[in-house]
Amino acid sequence: MRRYFPSSNRIVRAALSCATTCLALAWTNAAHAGSHGWSRSVHGPFGHGYTAQRDISRSPGTATANRSVQTDSGHGFNTTRTTTHDDGTLNNTWTRTYDNGKTATRTGTVTRGDDGVTVQRDVTTASGATASRTTTYTPGN
Repeated sequence: MRRYFPSSNRIVRAALSCATTCLALAWTNAAHAGSHGWSRSVHGPFGHGYTAQRDISRSPGTATANRSVQTDSGHGFNTTRTTTHDDGTLNNTWTRTYDNGKTATRTGTVTRGDDGVTVQRDVTTASGATASRTTTYTPGN
């Protein structure tokens, strides 16, 4: 009796294909220089509400997004995400700073080389916990 199990080789190839397509789209979009953003302020009749804004700027090889949220009760955060790329490398940094001064960060690097694609991820939570992971996807696997 023959059972069909999807080949992990095909799954990895499909995942890499999707990742490559996403990266290509991100790089293409980042190549268009310019900036835009929005601001929104919502306040209810009982003093509850918030103010939020987002600004995005792009230049060849770099895209930066800044976002902030502040509630009428004094809670809020500021977030910055920066993505850069050059030959064979994509870097992404995300930082969120809360009103209490605590900061959370995530960084990621995707590097394409002769031996395959390497993905490096690092995380630091607002409480100070850290995690790191590196994965290399080699051709033919």
